[in-house]
Amino acid sequence: MKKRHVLLTFWFVLVLSVSLVIGSPLHYWKSFLQNNLFNGLEQGIALQKIEGHLWKGGMEISLPTLVNPVNIQWRLSFPLIKAQVTSKDFNGWGAISLGASGMDVWIDEARLSMDLFKPIARSNGVSLDGSDFVIDRLFMQLDYLSIIPKKWRGVGYLDSISAGYAFANVRQNAQLRDLSVEWTTRDQTHTMLLDSHEGKHLLTVEPTIKEELEISIMPALLNEVGIPWNGGEDYPVAVLVEPLY
Repeated sequence: MKKRHVLLTFWFVLVLSVSLVIGSPLHYWKSFLQNNLFNGLEQGIALQKIEGHLWKGGMEISLPTLVNPVNIQWRLSFPLIKAQVTSKDFNGWGAISLGASGMDVWIDEARLSMDLFKPIARSNGVSLDGSDFVIDRLFMQLDYLSIIPKKWRGVGYLDSISAGYAFANVRQNAQLRDLSVEWTTRDQTHTMLLDSHEGKHLLTVEPTIKEELEISIMPALLNEVGIPWNGGEDYPVAVLVEPLY
């Protein structure tokens, strides 16, 4: 009988402790999360604020490449977590399913301002302007310790984009309209393909294990913006490498 009382007491204390941890407001855990999770991520990623509870809450984080913080809201809708991400330059919503070694992410829709892409273009002597880049739907499988997907598939579009560039010492301006985007995974290679409205392949973007982006410029893109190209059509004209963040 005594052993039974001890066992019941142990389970009562364990259940009570777990309940207190799960039910406690998340702002109590801000310092713990910053010191034990966010400090292990890329330098400059910081948890600014967290509130609510595990089943419904929000957080605000800062990223080294963004001036404005990113706000993340979530709500448990078992077995999924519904989430919305907002910032000055982008917003999107979808759902997350957590597993033992990683997560599945469904983006129902997201809009990214052209301002996000201007620094990369500016570093290569190109000025950009245009409409929002729209992710119509995107599925990704991710590890917890890497932002490089194990798999992705989806589609998106870009209504219009204007690019200013120098060619033969003369400043040129080109406009493209009705561009389509597709995310695919084939043979462990993850690619984002940008095509013209006629179906011509303009650009390929591939994330690497070094957490960089390889941007392959195809001959069709040069032809679209008025730069003559006399070489083959199947291989990139140039490959740019940019850090993810």
